[in-house]
Amino acid sequence: LNSEYRDTVQEFSGINNSSIIPLDNSTELFTNDSEGQFVIDIVFSKDFDSQVKNKFLDNVKSNNFFSDMIYLEKEQNFTEVDTKYVLNKTTDEYMINNNLKEYKIIVSPNEIELQDNYKFSKSNVGYIQRSNYYGIVFKSLTKYNIFFPYRNDKELIEILKISDNDFENFDYSWQDRLLVIQNIIDNSLIKIITNVQNYTVSTKNMDKEVIEKESRIKESLVIIGLKKSSFWISWAITYGLIIAFSSTLVTIAMYYFKFFTSIHWSVKLPILLV
Repeated sequence: LNSEYRDTVQEFSGINNSSIIPLDNSTELFTNDSEGQFVIDIVFSKDFDSQVKNKFLDNVKSNNFFSDMIYLEKEQNFTEVDTKYVLNKTTDEYMINNNLKEYKIIVSPNEIELQDNYKFSKSNVGYIQRSNYYGIVFKSLTKYNIFFPYRNDKELIEILKISDNDFENFDYSWQDRLLVIQNIIDNSLIKIITNVQNYTVSTKNMDKEVIEKESRIKESLVIIGLKKSSFWISWAITYGLIIAFSSTLVTIAMYYFKFFTSIHWSVKLPILLV
């Protein structure tokens, strides 16, 4: 039995990192013209009473992602768009000439009706043309499942099979859409649970806590009778001593090691003073 070792070299195109895009930017996230219409079908759990349901729906509708979209009721049909083929040297895709961004928020009593609504949307083109249909099924107030369409008609076992030469072609675009829907739902839930409509998430660790602690100490000293002038004088003395001590050490080190032996004294003096 003869065996032969052979080195093979396979070249792949480079990977370019895309720019960071906010999740509430529908224009940048959904650049495809066929993705301008949305349906979010929600099945609430028993933890949601009528008041909480209404608040949640209002929070979803007021999300920044839908700021440039038109809200439609369940009975209304999406606007039909005219397609126009555009000759392009690099692509054979078509663009939509007058695409409108529209969305619906539907409440279904159970999962069966949610599935029926989705089947109806697929079979009735006039009802929901070129749209993205998402189902949200709540198990509790904070736990939910997201159902979304996937355009690949192959069986799941076939989709998951990836050969050595096909990893570049694997489609991750559905993850972006999933993150958008999850962001909308999570923001709406946070507003309900915290009862705060406008909140911010700090990306810097402990900055706010340190500032609050310092301001509270200052306020406490003022309350017990300390004058503000005394506080600022003590602050100036403290930091002044630190700066003077460190400057003296640096000056002695520079003089001892003769860092500026070839520099005129007129240049040394401003440096030492600074």
